[in-house]
Amino acid sequence: MRFRELIYTALLIFSCSGNGLGYDPANFRKSADDTASDGENPSEVGVCGFVRCDGKGVQGVYVSDGQAWVLTGSDGRYSLDSRKPYGYVFMVIPSGYDAPVVGGFPQFWKSLSSDDASMGESINFELVRAANDTHTMVLSADWHIAGRLNDIAELKSGYLAEMKTLDAASSEPVYELALGDLTWDSFWYSGGYYPAAWKSLNASSSHPIFTAAGNHDYDYKVWGTADDDLNASELYRKSLGPLFYSMNIGKVHYLVIDNILYDSTDGTTSGRRPKESVDAAQISWIREDLSHVSKSTPVVLAGHSPFWRFVMSGGKWKLDKVVSNAEEVLGLLSDFDDVRIFCGHRHITHFIDHAAEGFTYAASKMLEYTVPPPGGTLWTTSRYCGFNIGTDGCPAGYDILEVEGTRMKVRFKAIGEADDYQMRFYDMNEVKGFWDSDTQVAALVASDPAYSYEKLFGTYVPNTVLLNVFMGDLRGRLAKVEIFEDGAPLAVSNADCFDPQHVASYDVLAFSTGGSVNSSYKSVPCTHIYRAVASSATSTITAKVTNREGRVFKASLSRPKIFHTKTHY
Repeated sequence: MRFRELIYTALLIFSCSGNGLGYDPANFRKSADDTASDGENPSEVGVCGFVRCDGKGVQGVYVSDGQAWVLTGSDGRYSLDSRKPYGYVFMVIPSGYDAPVVGGFPQFWKSLSSDDASMGESINFELVRAANDTHTMVLSADWHIAGRLNDIAELKSGYLAEMKTLDAASSEPVYELALGDLTWDSFWYSGGYYPAAWKSLNASSSHPIFTAAGNHDYDYKVWGTADDDLNASELYRKSLGPLFYSMNIGKVHYLVIDNILYDSTDGTTSGRRPKESVDAAQISWIREDLSHVSKSTPVVLAGHSPFWRFVMSGGKWKLDKVVSNAEEVLGLLSDFDDVRIFCGHRHITHFIDHAAEGFTYAASKMLEYTVPPPGGTLWTTSRYCGFNIGTDGCPAGYDILEVEGTRMKVRFKAIGEADDYQMRFYDMNEVKGFWDSDTQVAALVASDPAYSYEKLFGTYVPNTVLLNVFMGDLRGRLAKVEIFEDGAPLAVSNADCFDPQHVASYDVLAFSTGGSVNSSYKSVPCTHIYRAVASSATSTITAKVTNREGRVFKASLSRPKIFHTKTHY
């Protein structure tokens, strides 16, 4: 051991014994049979250690175990009265720093060696200086890696390859946040693909990867215990770390939460009944975390489940609450100027402007983005049509958050496509002709009339065009959509329908192959498809989409445009 490390170790032992260096043993719990006097038993301190950068202590860094909090002193030392509720301790990375990255993952947390709260432990953290006021955060969700179909190979050649390209091309720091359902618990035991395997899959990443836990990252065989939710998350926690935590990257505060409550299961793959909720203990921790943050600081709130969603009911879109105590959780952020919420869980792209929807808790700017999965419809459509696409027609992809100081911009990126591939046109004359003539479609419609053209896309009006804007929204608040025929503007409305390509690429082909359509993979109504009616069947149609930050994307459609099941339209 180097001499400097010997000195730090000696100081750590000295500080943990309570010998007058800022630690007050009276503030910390003893074991029931502890008869030693204050300051003589290191077990009294719970967890203590240093936060250092370049060998020097860093003052003012928060350290937590998910319940208790402490702030490092002038020498970087902390002493935490930890009851070890989750089996780890972590630091809140301060602005201007990064945690060292090992095997793709930032070392901001460490597992404890014992769950005995009376046993003292020393945990040290390191920081490295980082100029990251300007940075890129990649957001993805619902990887569902299980070693099935061709998921790992497609992930490596697609999403992971793009991450390496992004790193190489970026002059600013790149970070990544994977928002749960990284694995697929149904295949943990049958396929041996646990959270540790997902971590190994990402070990070559050259940028830091942060994660959130999803419902499929819990162990479905853990049930009937005193605390199913905590116990079922054990394999995730040991491999990927805290269920909820925060960090400061540049001038942005990132708050990662666990809004999946896994307390209702019967130990079988079909008996999993997770709830979308945030428990009281975590809410208390979030409240404390946010008390350390200025209200003018931009906040990114990230978790697996969306808080709200639009659902089609009776032919109309209605707001539906997903997280049972959404108002309570989001109310903790009501005084912040700019809040961006990112989540997954639904395997589609989705957007809600909370303030504009009239939520009384909403900050002046509280925007919720549901990000798409890198495997589209759980890696299934590529086996039928050769490419991955989501149930709402959004290509397999991810979101990118671009940060410059306190300014945040969000954009979608389709895997394998150019940055400006942000929408897809349909010539509905040709789609209607396909629906009327294709034998596979006829068989599906005969089996289920819900797949008739009218049920999926509405009453046929000749020369209709559809435009699926991948980062569009129901209210037109995320993107302004304009459609033109030979340069003349057309009336544009929400189509409130299904995406033709996904219906053809999955529902039709799955039925023709196996005689059924899996309800988990079938097409869903889409909030970001727009409709216009042209005057001619052969005119050129163009679109101009202006996103919330003023960036303009364009696309064109030369008609007639042939439609069939296996064309990347």
